[in-house]
Amino acid sequence: SDLAQQEVGGLESPADPAQLPLPPLDELQQRALAHRPEIAEAEARIAAAREVRRAADRAWRPDPEIMLKARHANAGSRVIEGYDTGVAVSLPWLNDGKYRATQREADRRQEAATFDAASLRTRTAAEIRAVWQEITTTRQTLALYREQLLPAARQGSENLRAGLITGKVSVAEFVAARRQQLEVELAIAASTADLHR
Repeated sequence: SDLAQQEVGGLESPADPAQLPLPPLDELQQRALAHRPEIAEAEARIAAAREVRRAADRAWRPDPEIMLKARHANAGSRVIEGYDTGVAVSLPWLNDGKYRATQREADRRQEAATFDAASLRTRTAAEIRAVWQEITTTRQTLALYREQLLPAARQGSENLRAGLITGKVSVAEFVAARRQQLEVELAIAASTADLHR
């Protein structure tokens, strides 16, 4: 424990993660949702499906077209010039199935992308909640070990050492107390390592 607090190779050991402030759960979830590329992709698919639907809706309306063409041709000694004019109007109602199918397809794609985005949001929030709860539990466990169990184990070990010197305690009892103290210190190290992950 003292070695971890010393500088190693000229570098200071990282700060104790149990002492670092933990942002609120909702803030962490919002950050994760804002930076998850899969959600951005799903949102882009929703927007694309909306645009396809708008295009399908516009295709449903008649599209008038006015044409004007100039012709110029040399036919031997004569020059033929002329103009073609015309008006064309598409009648999409005559091809109802095609346009309705395009609209349905766009609606289905938007619905699927919406469900994907919702699923990703739910999964991301659950993952962040699980990690946040794990960190919170590990911090509480670490505090229990540091504030209560380790001082009690040290005190017990010191009491048995004093008893060993006076002959009131056997070596086996002292070794058992010392082993218990080391197990508590090992648990503290393991919990600290868990927080660094």
